[in-house]
Amino acid sequence: MKAVILAGGLGKRVRPYTLFLPKPMLPLGNEPILGHLINWVKKQGINEIIICTSYMSDIIENHFENGEKYGIDIKYVKANKPLGTAGQLKSAQKYLKDDFLCIYSDSLFNFKINDVIKFHKKNKPLVTMTLCNYETRIKYGMIGLNDDKSVSEWKEKPLIKGMINTGCFIMNCELLKYIPKNRKFEMDQVFKKIQKDNHKIFGFPVKGDILDLGDKTEYEKNFKEYNTSGKK
Repeated sequence: MKAVILAGGLGKRVRPYTLFLPKPMLPLGNEPILGHLINWVKKQGINEIIICTSYMSDIIENHFENGEKYGIDIKYVKANKPLGTAGQLKSAQKYLKDDFLCIYSDSLFNFKINDVIKFHKKNKPLVTMTLCNYETRIKYGMIGLNDDKSVSEWKEKPLIKGMINTGCFIMNCELLKYIPKNRKFEMDQVFKKIQKDNHKIFGFPVKGDILDLGDKTEYEKNFKEYNTSGKK
C-alpha cells in the first residue's frame, strides 16, 4: 500500500510562520511536522509515499529528496496553484492503482493503521475515515425555544461530545473519479458526491492521541511542549 500526504496548502491559519516556510516544514522537536508524519507512515509498514505540494514546494523537496535518509521511497506531485485537499489528491492519480492511505499534513498520529486497513478491505468502501472522540465546552449559554418563542431550556456553557475526522483515510482509487482535474476541490465535497451516488462511507474509531497542528495557537502550544519535554 502507498501513502499520499497532502502538503500543498497555504497555511493561512499558522501565519506569520508560514510566510517563510510551508506549514508541513514548521519545526517540532528535531523534525519538521512532515518528517514526523513520514516516520509514522514508515512504522505502519508502508514504504512508498507520494507528497502533494504547491506552496513553497522546493523547500519540501530539497529537504526530503527521494526519501533515502528516511528509509522510504518518496515521489512528488506539484500543483501550480492551491487545489484544496481533494484537488491535491487528484494530482497524484497516476501513482494510485489500488487502496491507499491518505493523510493531511497538519496532524500527527500515534495509533496503528493496520486494523483500519483490515476493516476497509473487508467492507470494500471507497473510503474509510479514521475518527476520534472529541469534546469541547461552548463558552456561551445555549438557549432552546418552543414554537411560540418561549424559552424551553438554558444550558450554561454545555460540554459537547462527538466524533471527529482525524485527517487520515484509507481510500480506493475509484474515489478519484469523483474529483475534477486541476480545480480547487475539498474532501467534504467529494464525500457528498460519493454518497449522492449511493456509496457508503465508513468510519473507524481509533484509540490514541491526535496532535492537532492546524492553527497558530495549537502549533505554538505543541512547539513549546516538544521543546520543554525533550520529545524528538
